[in-house]
Amino acid sequence: MNLKILIPTIAVFLLAVYIVFALVPTQDRPTLAEVDGGLTGTNQSGAGGTKPIIFNWNFHFLDNLNASRWLNEPTLISFWPLDQNNASDIVGNNDGSKVNSAVGVSNCKVEGCFDIERGTNDYLSVAPVGMGFSSSDPITECAWIKPETLFEQMGILSVGSANPGGTEFSITASGKLVFGPIGTGTTRTSSDIVVINKWQYVCIVHEGGETSSSKTHFYYNTIEQASDGATFTPAYNSGDSRIGRTIDSTFDGLIDEVILFKRNLSRNEIIILYNAGKNGTMRINESDYSGTIGDYQFETFACDTVDGCSTGLNDTGPVITTDFKEFTLTADDTYDGVSINNFTVTIDNGSFSFNDSTENGSLHIFNSTVPSFNVTYNITFRSNESGGYFNRTFLINLTNGGSFVTDIFQAIARINISEAVSGIKINDFNVSVPLQVNKSNSSGFATLFLRAGDYNISINSDDHLTTGGSFTVGNLDDKFFNFTMGTANLTITAISGGSSINDFNTSITLLSTGFTETKETNIGKVIFLTIPGTYNITMNSTDFAFASQTITIVTGNILPNITFNLFSTNSINISIFDEELNELIDSITVTLILDHENQRFTNTTDSGLTFLTGLFDGLWNLLASTIFHDQREYIFTIVPQTSTSLNIYLLNSSNGETKTFTVKNKQDQTLPDSTVSISNKINNTFVAIAQSVTNFAGQVNIFLSSTNKYRFTVEAPGFTTKVFDLVPVVDSYNIIMDPIDSIDFTTEFDRVNFATFPVSHIITPQENQNFSIITSSEVGLISYFGLNSSFNSTENIITNVSGSVAGGTATILINTSLFNATTIGVDFFIKLSGEDEIRFHRDFRTSVFITPGNHSIVSFADKYKDRFSDVFKSLLVVIAAVAVIISLAEMGSPAVINGVVGVVIIIGGAIVGWIPTTTAFIVGFITIGMFLLRRGD
Repeated sequence: MNLKILIPTIAVFLLAVYIVFALVPTQDRPTLAEVDGGLTGTNQSGAGGTKPIIFNWNFHFLDNLNASRWLNEPTLISFWPLDQNNASDIVGNNDGSKVNSAVGVSNCKVEGCFDIERGTNDYLSVAPVGMGFSSSDPITECAWIKPETLFEQMGILSVGSANPGGTEFSITASGKLVFGPIGTGTTRTSSDIVVINKWQYVCIVHEGGETSSSKTHFYYNTIEQASDGATFTPAYNSGDSRIGRTIDSTFDGLIDEVILFKRNLSRNEIIILYNAGKNGTMRINESDYSGTIGDYQFETFACDTVDGCSTGLNDTGPVITTDFKEFTLTADDTYDGVSINNFTVTIDNGSFSFNDSTENGSLHIFNSTVPSFNVTYNITFRSNESGGYFNRTFLINLTNGGSFVTDIFQAIARINISEAVSGIKINDFNVSVPLQVNKSNSSGFATLFLRAGDYNISINSDDHLTTGGSFTVGNLDDKFFNFTMGTANLTITAISGGSSINDFNTSITLLSTGFTETKETNIGKVIFLTIPGTYNITMNSTDFAFASQTITIVTGNILPNITFNLFSTNSINISIFDEELNELIDSITVTLILDHENQRFTNTTDSGLTFLTGLFDGLWNLLASTIFHDQREYIFTIVPQTSTSLNIYLLNSSNGETKTFTVKNKQDQTLPDSTVSISNKINNTFVAIAQSVTNFAGQVNIFLSSTNKYRFTVEAPGFTTKVFDLVPVVDSYNIIMDPIDSIDFTTEFDRVNFATFPVSHIITPQENQNFSIITSSEVGLISYFGLNSSFNSTENIITNVSGSVAGGTATILINTSLFNATTIGVDFFIKLSGEDEIRFHRDFRTSVFITPGNHSIVSFADKYKDRFSDVFKSLLVVIAAVAVIISLAEMGSPAVINGVVGVVIIIGGAIVGWIPTTTAFIVGFITIGMFLLRRGD
């Protein structure tokens, strides 16, 4: 045979044999699968044994697998793919939670991402479980972004959230990338590079320690940008981190594939991340992606790769064995123990990682799945069943035939307890919900691991009453709930006319501290958790008047209660007593005449009690009398939507006389518009029995007993309040008032203006009486100012001490509703820079009724007081006296009698205030003398 023909024929034959046996797949050929960057083989024929595998590697790994180079890298702190509408960290434990309207969307740069809306202040909050950055640590932060608009400090990622403390990676309104400490304004920036409505890959790489242009690197689509700005040293804290927000400014647009390293990534590594994301197949920390690569049959092994064998190929070839091992994993719900069907696990031991899922409630791990058995792995359980569960990681030793049952939960409720009213934290307690009980830890919190839903909770602790409450938790919620416990349950109810009132709101105030709590009910009962102390309780209900009461709860009284008897709005409850007997006048008819500018009527009662409703707002005049008791006049005020009460004291006509009191200053001038309040001590308590305002002549006339000792309180504007006890044995008295000492104002004080309120010293009793001082200083001299009062308190009430150098308002509220005819002292103070504190005092008087004293001979003078001059008034009195004397003389009356009558007339003029007392004496003496001389003729 011709060698020229034979040799080509043999070559073709050998090539055919090679194709048949080497390239055509057969049943005995093993299958290679890419796992953990390496290759394993399985024998398709199932014959077992060991087969050497020849693998002529002449192509690259898939591009998207390049990212697996960071598998199990400790410096890879967190990776948030932001897929599937959650912010889970698939590397660390720094899972994020959605805030406000942050929502996951699809068709993003790589699968899903989050749409952050600036208008609704959206962002993702990340609890700092495993970041642990220090100021000297390097840091790399990268993300795909697609902003819709640009604003100042648009946050991409903040690590830590305190101010100061933590760092921010953000964008300016002009498109600069920014990196700097939170809230300081000291930053490093790039040029204007970021645009809107386009996907862009941005990174910040900081080498650690103090920043500078050589140590801070910005990358935009893998291209390094120039760095400019001030230097600083980052400081980190343990606060929450945020995706899509700085401490005070939110991103606006789409964010995807956020990654965080605790080291400096090279530009080549950033390019790998960029390419992976650009191809839409970015895979970080994943061990298995592509499945079977292909079928091969070789007799010897060869490693001929582009990248060498550094990718982890076993250059001795995989060993296929028939030894079979199995380990079973199952998961239950922590709260109720119900099996979870759908869950995923990640198995990791530092050099190997593997993911697997199940939908039937159990997962089987084989020795073909993991490198070896009888080794401890980190196994993380995840589940999206029923809205999702928290991830949990366990250290588990995989043994042949073994199993592990985990429990995972959807929500965490952390319970904190404090004492009612005082707010003191209670550290030792037990909490329970159906199916779960837990005890507080050393820090004073109890933790419940629950399904998402609504829960009723029971709480007990030594020395406090068992209490309860309710709360709601959603999927992946980790929430704190605060509850209170008391030593007593105060029950409050309300009635009117013997019938229960269901709808009302009520407030309690602990007088010693000012603590206030308000509750509302529609079932006729409210329960407050309380501690020992004295409380003021107020109540409001539609169509009923405001009411208040005081109650003292002592230690050991665990179930105190109080019932309000409510009255109609715009009403008054009147009780009429005999002043001397201190008994209701219930055997004779009491006539009450009530007069208002828009309403007038008469009311009678035989019981000594009357309740009047439907009264107009404002001032009322009331006259009360019986056939045996002199009439007394009262003035009271009806405050809108309230009810008031008035005790009237009448004196038997046979047991008293009208007494006249003239109020004057030290210059013997009468003081009109002065208030004279009279109290009588009955059963060791002073009760108001009369109150009148002086007329133009400075006088009041009040019907009093000449044998009782009364307490008088006299107040006049500009004068010191005078209080004294008196048995009014004579018919008239002069009361001399002392002026209030004036303040010697300094030049400094002249530049401070102030006013005190109320303006009037007469106030109507009410629930919250406002006492205030208003100050102003254009030159800013005020160090502080304020006011205080010890009324109705065991210690001074001090509030609103202001530090404003220009002034302001200081106010205290005092409950005066239960105090009538009572003096309330208030001290006001102002401290000027470099000056001693200036203090001044005002006395206020509560009153629900005022009795004018215009029922005496002064009524004529009152009527005509403004019609005549002082000279003409004196002349009228003298003419009247002379005319009477002449008339009596012509009738033959003795001169002495005529003179006496004239003197009486002149004295009457002095009494009504038309002639000074001295003038009356002189004129009277002359008149008597004249007629004595005339009769001597």
